[in-house]
Amino acid sequence: MKESKMTKIFKYIDKTPKLRYKKLITFICSLNNRPYQSGYYGTVLTNLKYSGRIRVNKKGYYELTKLGKSLINTPYAKTEKEKEKEREKKQYYKIMREIKIDEQNYQNFLKMKKETHLVKYLDKFLQIKLMHLLIKLL
Repeated sequence: MKESKMTKIFKYIDKTPKLRYKKLITFICSLNNRPYQSGYYGTVLTNLKYSGRIRVNKKGYYELTKLGKSLINTPYAKTEKEKEKEREKKQYYKIMREIKIDEQNYQNFLKMKKETHLVKYLDKFLQIKLMHLLIKLL
């Protein structure tokens, strides 16, 4: 089975002591057959730090966390906590969407009610006008 690039990166971080940012980026660039680029993969590394898979120690060296080591072969697999957070987020957006739809339906109802009231008013007004005209004609 072919290893993913992220698995290769995780293994490199795990086996390389005193790994600095430049050395890590150089390795990643070489994996992708690119010349060294300072910000290359920066967002990915930030996301991995935020999700607790890698960390930078006080001396500035990159290392895998306990979670990162457990997910070395499946770096993007979600933990139960992440799955729960994602479910909550989906539920929140579903509820917010329903509230928005209900709000729009209510506004449409009010508009329709106002228009219906206006039509009834105009209808009565026109009936009265018609009666006045008929009275004048007689």
